[in-house]
Amino acid sequence: MTSNGTATHDHVPAWAHRLKKLRMELGYSLREASARTTLSASFISTVERGQANPSVAALQKLTSAYGTSIVELMDGATHAPRPLVRVGERKVYDVTAGVTMEQLNFGSHQMELHLFRVEPGAGTGETYHHEGEEFIFVLSGELVVWLDHIERYAMATGDVLYFESCRPHAWINPGEEEAVFLGVNTPATF
Repeated sequence: MTSNGTATHDHVPAWAHRLKKLRMELGYSLREASARTTLSASFISTVERGQANPSVAALQKLTSAYGTSIVELMDGATHAPRPLVRVGERKVYDVTAGVTMEQLNFGSHQMELHLFRVEPGAGTGETYHHEGEEFIFVLSGELVVWLDHIERYAMATGDVLYFESCRPHAWINPGEEEAVFLGVNTPATF
């Protein structure tokens, strides 16, 4: 097991156990969880057993329906707020294949700050939406962001995109090199 709770070879990740525990504590059957997330009950079951690698969008749908966040799910703990976070203090999460997320602020805040590293071809997997507003600043590489399934924004280093998060959105790295971007959400959703 790695330090961030992801699986090594055939072990079930700690976050998968936490996901099932959250569902059970809420009294949701797999069918009810499916209705709340639009994910199939069988898919949710395979995620909980560590037999599926959910996309960023699928994890966001599940954690939102369960009243938590991806960060809390991956870490299993909450952290006290602090004004300065040094490079070595960041929490790094392997969210899904090819997507790594670094937490840049801790505690309960209006804004949530993350540094995303996205391998070529990796992304959210499908669209998702949530409350609030979102800001994406591409630090290096390329990123394509889709809004409402129809608006396509090809972003390069230095480009900024700002949108209402209630719009279905997805992103992918179409390039041949890693893409790195700063993602800011308000309110906190990841």
